[in-house]
Amino acid sequence: VKGFIEKSGRWYQYLYLIALTLALISQEVTMTLIPAIVIGCVFFYRPLNLLANWPIIIGAGIMGMVFVYNAVFFKVKCLTPLIGLSSATVGHLHLHLSNVSFFTNKVFVGFNRMNTIHALFLFLGLILFILQRNGKSVFVGASIIINVIFVSILVTLTGSRYAYSFYPLFILFSVYSIFSIALVLGNRFNQILNNQLPFKTIVLLFAIVLLAFNIETDRIVNSYSESLTPRHILISQYIVDHFKPGDVVICNVPSVHANVLNGADYYVPHRMSFFDAVYWNDGRLIGRWEGRSALVNVDQLSHVFEKHNRIWIHLLHQPQLPKDSELAQLYDLLQTSGKPILDTFGANLRLWERDDGLLQRVPNRGRDLGPY
Repeated sequence: VKGFIEKSGRWYQYLYLIALTLALISQEVTMTLIPAIVIGCVFFYRPLNLLANWPIIIGAGIMGMVFVYNAVFFKVKCLTPLIGLSSATVGHLHLHLSNVSFFTNKVFVGFNRMNTIHALFLFLGLILFILQRNGKSVFVGASIIINVIFVSILVTLTGSRYAYSFYPLFILFSVYSIFSIALVLGNRFNQILNNQLPFKTIVLLFAIVLLAFNIETDRIVNSYSESLTPRHILISQYIVDHFKPGDVVICNVPSVHANVLNGADYYVPHRMSFFDAVYWNDGRLIGRWEGRSALVNVDQLSHVFEKHNRIWIHLLHQPQLPKDSELAQLYDLLQTSGKPILDTFGANLRLWERDDGLLQRVPNRGRDLGPY
């Protein structure tokens, strides 16, 4: 804003180009910032005299060369073709229309709907600033939306971390919009009622209370005494402390037991669509992360229950059962087999013993080759 909209000096422009280049080196998906920047320059940086602005053009060209070098270096260094990279290992850039609403929901709704209020006032504030012809504020609000759109349609594996570049701006703009709307409403009520009541103060206090409640102070305070993470190490250590000869561990979280237990005995994938999730070796289906046998259906689980007397079942909570019917049935049984031992934030540990009874065998129905 200082460099290209207010035109406060060349140093602001140089600092912006340097910061954007460093951001590419330090984080992911910085390239999705460029469309919003270009649009902002086209609309606000007038007149655009190429000769007079040659230092900016050279700086932008150098920045572009760093971006290109980064992309070429990645392709040369990582010789694995894109088709050989699963969506669990890389989020590469290319145009797609697959599940485009996922990232939008992550940003504008968020976990536990924590961003709903901010998203509402982002759009309400944008409408207000358009009506007020406030170009700077319109550009800031529009750039957030443009970034969300480009990340959604260009990044194959989207996650909350890809909002790092504009998330602070999103929160600040939303708060600014709330107070701007509050001031407009307060002034309008004061005009209607001839300042008989301090409506501006009342509306501003309401905005502050709304933001305070949206922060969910009770959860913030509770987080100092309650862990808000799955605490996989705690579960692993509990298994070690109560482990008996012949015990085995079933887990759906890759590698969490590697340091304490030297890996789980059986790995349960959440879905089978990853290109490199499992591989076939010496008559066994192996989970690539754990390097141990993969369980993908109830029949295999029944064999495991028949061979062992005690089985530790460590599961990370999944928002929904897998789409694959075999895996869904397997997860349903794992979540109900044995006795609950530990429940952490998002994970649980169960212990099955032979006295709990064996599962009813579910033979392979012969529809496909299965895991054999």
